[in-house]
Amino acid sequence: MNKLYILIDEKLSSGQKMSQSCHAAAEFMLKNPGTWNNDTIVILDAPRFIIQNLIAKGAIGFQDTYYSEPRAAAFHGDSELGTYTKDLKLAR
Repeated sequence: MNKLYILIDEKLSSGQKMSQSCHAAAEFMLKNPGTWNNDTIVILDAPRFIIQNLIAKGAIGFQDTYYSEPRAAAFHGDSELGTYTKDLKLAR
């Protein structure tokens, strides 16, 4: 299945998570055209250190002007980065 994973800072409010997730998905699609075609999206809460580690390993990070560091990371479900998500819960 063609999944896009978004890991979002677990400390953000629900509204902030929604906004940052949309930005991260858009950033992923701009940098990887054609790799995810609006199929399944999985948004998971994650501690900031996991987001930073995944970005260092190749995930697309998103950082806007409100935050000094990325609050979201996006990657395609076919990448090996998916192994880091097994203990994370769906964003709330």
